[in-house]
Amino acid sequence: MQRKQKEKNRAARRPVPPLRVDDISVKMALKAAEMVTWQWDVETGIIHYSDNVPEVARGEDVADYDTVDNLLRNVHPEDRRNLAEAVRRTQSGKSDLECEYRVRMQDGRYHWILGKGKPVQWQRGRPVRVLGISQDITERKRTEEMLKKRSQQLAELAARLILTEHGERRRLADLLHDDLQQLLVGARMQLHAITEERGLAGHRQFRRLQHILGETLEMSRAITRDLAPPVVPQRHLDAALHWLARDMQRRHRLKVEVYAADICAAMDDARAVLLFTAARELLLNVVKHAGVSRAILGLRFPEKRMELEVVDRGMGFDASDADLVQSNTGFGLLSIRERAELLGGKLVISSAPRKGTRVVLSLPSAGLPGHGGAHTKGRKGAG
Repeated sequence: MQRKQKEKNRAARRPVPPLRVDDISVKMALKAAEMVTWQWDVETGIIHYSDNVPEVARGEDVADYDTVDNLLRNVHPEDRRNLAEAVRRTQSGKSDLECEYRVRMQDGRYHWILGKGKPVQWQRGRPVRVLGISQDITERKRTEEMLKKRSQQLAELAARLILTEHGERRRLADLLHDDLQQLLVGARMQLHAITEERGLAGHRQFRRLQHILGETLEMSRAITRDLAPPVVPQRHLDAALHWLARDMQRRHRLKVEVYAADICAAMDDARAVLLFTAARELLLNVVKHAGVSRAILGLRFPEKRMELEVVDRGMGFDASDADLVQSNTGFGLLSIRERAELLGGKLVISSAPRKGTRVVLSLPSAGLPGHGGAHTKGRKGAG
């Protein structure tokens, strides 16, 4: 047993021969993937690369990368610490090596490299030899950055669209309030004055006309409230949600229990408007389809996200059936789903027949002013 252990120790101390890539198909694969293979002698710090390393390094002199210390000196300063930590963890045997970092090549330019390594030889519980690969992923990183910028541009466009639509709705609400409703109020007053003056207050047709004007005025006020609630959601979202709960009970006899986090006052305008619009649409769906008189409306802030939740114990439906989902949610919610996705969020519907429905709208909260993550206090209320 001792003799076998001594043989293993002698084998571990033997110098690591340079890697050679002799198989043509392997050479072609490495070239196509812009990849090199390597062996790292952990005790000496020397790294032996496959013989195609000059192609990836953009030059013949690869002495800048032949030891861990030399490699780290050529790594971009912003990435050096991450790579050094990955190397340390592999040296200690805690994990395989995996790290993305930028390294200065022989042409003087930095390229993104994905390095992966796995210990293959151990001594006294620590690795002494690691095999791995290094792949140039610069083009992938450029593509990711471009997609990230495009995603940010779409999110900004979606936010402007949400606020523009909200501004237009408020403008229409103001027109209804300042013009149409004032005309209707004036018409009712004139009609009342005429009927009183001519003694026609009890006449059936005049009473009918008064009733029609009253219904039209109330309908106009309801449209005004739907277009633009009296509580501005951009500034006071939790107050707007509580107003919505009271409005749902008054107009639709739906009692809504509200759980809202205090921190929502720090939310940006586009997300606040989208969350309020979604809450109203979801509660209207409860009125139309659930067949219940109670619902729960919640707003919470898990780590780096914000979530709006509407729950009912009503009829429910098969959420796996796309046609049923469409018939139970409608076009308004489809539009909300699309805008949430443009903002990096998602809409999740959970439901089953006779087991109620739970809908969660989740949005990223990155970049919100004054956002405190999960450290929020909840506020409970009822409509």
